[in-house]
This record gives sequence, C-alpha cells and structure tokens, in this order.
Amino acid sequence: MNNELVQYIENEIFPLYNRNEEGHGIKHIKTVIKKRIIQTYQKKNKLKESINI
Repeated sequence: MNNELVQYIENEIFPLYNRNEEGHGIKHIKTVIKKRIIQTYQKKNKLKESINI
C-alpha cells in the first residue's frame, strides 16, 4: 500500500473518526478499511477463499 496514502489516512482521516461515537468511531473505520483492502486483493488476484486477519 502506498506509504503516502497510509500517512494521510492516519494523520487526516483517523482523527476525524476519533470524534465519533463508538458505532462510527476509529475501530469501525479501521474494520471497514481492512475489509475493503482484503476484498480488493482477492478480486485483483482472483481469489475465492477467505482471508482471515
């Protein structure tokens, strides 16, 4: 993953989610991002099996 993108997310996006209640807070957005990265990887590599993290 692009290091510049990771830094932007950590410095600009995560602080915004830290202000939200738990249902839409930092834990939630990290889970959403993680799932989307896995889905993109699976699609790109044409994988059908699940990846557990």
